[in-house]
Amino acid sequence: MKHKSPILPAAVLGVVIGIASIPLVWPIVSARAGASAVVATPGATHESDVPSSLVRDAAVTLAAQDSVNVKLRLRVDMFGQELKGSGRYLQGVSSSRQFRFELKLPLGDTFSSVQQVCDGQSLWIRRQIDGPPTIAKVDLAKVDASIELANANGGVAGNSAPAAGPSMLIPGAGGLAAGGLAGVLFGLDRACDFREATDTTIGEVPMRVATGTWKASQLVRMLPDQKATIEAGGNVDLTKLPLHMPDRVVVYLGRDDLFPYRIEYRRSTGGNPPVALDASSANTMVSMELFEARFNSGVDPQEFIYTPGAAPVGDETPAYLAELGIPQSAPAPN
Repeated sequence: MKHKSPILPAAVLGVVIGIASIPLVWPIVSARAGASAVVATPGATHESDVPSSLVRDAAVTLAAQDSVNVKLRLRVDMFGQELKGSGRYLQGVSSSRQFRFELKLPLGDTFSSVQQVCDGQSLWIRRQIDGPPTIAKVDLAKVDASIELANANGGVAGNSAPAAGPSMLIPGAGGLAAGGLAGVLFGLDRACDFREATDTTIGEVPMRVATGTWKASQLVRMLPDQKATIEAGGNVDLTKLPLHMPDRVVVYLGRDDLFPYRIEYRRSTGGNPPVALDASSANTMVSMELFEARFNSGVDPQEFIYTPGAAPVGDETPAYLAELGIPQSAPAPN
């Protein structure tokens, strides 16, 4: 039986918050590399018609917007519990690296929440999961320096991006974000193989639906005991995935604008499903719906300013770089 207003343990709330705010820094790197936007127009033929490039093209298009203002709804169906939350996402001009993400999940007489505000220099993260809120910061100058050093040493490929799917769903890892919604898409493209795309509509909006499964490199991280089988392309037992882990991602993109109107994380009920997955053979564990989107209409710059006040601030820069697999560069000598 599912409860409408559950009081969940902190570990479960950490999973939910982590899934809802999957992080990425890649749009920052992409913009500096001079990535060009893919402009979607009705009736035109795009690389986006190819499933393998659909989500990547959507990410590039979104990262190039000069402002985004969108509302969101989140639905979670995990551990026999059902949660529904709401929030908003704001994005500044493409060169600014500014965004704001807010999510609140009602929990009986209280709530859990996450807020991420990136001013272009620092990412501020406020979480309230169980007990008083905590505040953390990611120093983007240190991230930039570390990525530059890793690139110089051949440690980061030119087209690499953080693998933001599986490990980011683990409690404690979620919430480190510096790339906003476009970063989520870049990370999904990096972490998943999108081999299937179908057409549908949401309301009256025509959609392209991309379905992706975890790449072998991600499965090895999640299922180290099956490393040899995975690397040999064998039949992987996906029932061994952690209970909070989906086995695929479904992204609903506007056919004409490539905007991600819906993102779903699904878990097969059949153990080791084929690439094609219908609703009857999977549970949608988490879905995020984005609506009332406005583009290039401007956002108040004050939205991207965060003042922590007298509250203690944790430094999550090392943890963020560790998630990217990049060592932190040594500080410059005085």
